[in-house]
Amino acid sequence: MYKTLDQMEYRTFIQQFNQDLLYIQQFNITHTESYYMTFNFDQNKYSVRQSGFGYVVKEYVYPEQWQIDSNTLQLPIHFSPKGNIKNPGTLKITTRSSNYYITCPFGKGRCYSEKVSTS
Repeated sequence: MYKTLDQMEYRTFIQQFNQDLLYIQQFNITHTESYYMTFNFDQNKYSVRQSGFGYVVKEYVYPEQWQIDSNTLQLPIHFSPKGNIKNPGTLKITTRSSNYYITCPFGKGRCYSEKVSTS
């Protein structure tokens, strides 16, 4: 049961995460001000923020049992005015039943998720 719930939570998370990244990317292409995404690992959430004073536009809370490591992805996640990710890399997410890597490559491509092992 936990494995199924865990998989559903991850699918919901990755869908929202990708939508938020696309929102940031599109906003940075079409506006002079920029948005970025940062993680607060202690509070199990990520935030979409406006640059400057960091006004919070949106927050997403993920399950407290998860461990997210920035691995090779430099935070905050932000895009250039041309839509390219500024510091590509990988996030590692450890859920109750699985490990995932979210890779954000060079260029305008979106991030993709890969399951690497199960418990």
